[in-house]
Amino acid sequence: MIDYNKMIFEIARVVNVEDIFGGDRIQARTFNDRTTANDQIPFAFPLLPKHLYIKPKIGEYVIILAYDDAHRFFIGPIIPQLNKLEIEDTLYAKSFFDEGIVAPNINPEYVRNSDGVFPKADEIALMGRKNTDIIFKDDEVWIRAGKYNEVGGNKVFSLNPTYIKIKHDLETNFYTNRAGENIEYKTTATFVADEINLISSSNKAKQLFKVNDPNDMITDIELQNILEKAYRLPYGDILAEILLDTLNFAVTHVHNGNLAPPSLSPETVELIAQIRNKINTKLLSNNIRIN
Repeated sequence: MIDYNKMIFEIARVVNVEDIFGGDRIQARTFNDRTTANDQIPFAFPLLPKHLYIKPKIGEYVIILAYDDAHRFFIGPIIPQLNKLEIEDTLYAKSFFDEGIVAPNINPEYVRNSDGVFPKADEIALMGRKNTDIIFKDDEVWIRAGKYNEVGGNKVFSLNPTYIKIKHDLETNFYTNRAGENIEYKTTATFVADEINLISSSNKAKQLFKVNDPNDMITDIELQNILEKAYRLPYGDILAEILLDTLNFAVTHVHNGNLAPPSLSPETVELIAQIRNKINTKLLSNNIRIN
């Protein structure tokens, strides 16, 4: 039987987020709980399904919905503005409500150089607590980390984010490759970062690098190991040039007699120097590695 005197729809402050049964329940203090000890406040179950995981932090505010103490639910945390995603455990959490005693801060999108930090109004996004997000645009997906820098308490767009951009064009596009061929395409996947590692998870690869740490996937120590020991990726065009130069040397040099060393013309000496220089300075990427 429903006790209508205990029906709740109100903002409450989180006092505990530990649930020994793994149900992601929390305890949040409502007005009626004002004289109740923290450990005696009824638990509230998340309204969001487990497929969408976010748990409020202690001190943050949530909305509690209940029709009795045995059936409390919550949704939250209440985040007033997009620059408060990391945590909002102050009175600003209620700044958009009538009971709020402080006004909202300036719109974070009005901050100079903040363009690109936050999703646009017509986009769908999954926002991390801090400096990560996934943005769904029209026929395009961005996966980003390090999208902003903190400057004077504001978030401004970083000139060096790392991201994956996946794009599908409705119309066919074209570009001309180094060989002068016209290539058509409709889909692209672009990886951008200071250092890019393409690591296989095969059994052989796991013997070289540990890429299955349960907490970090790749620990900082193992990442350093990858950066130092993984194979640098060769530039395909430069490798092709080296192979062609080597073939040219093989078919053009001469020997002055059987088993005699090659007789090298000035042109051949220059060709050898060019091959050596390409191998030493141009062949391998400094920033893309494989295993």
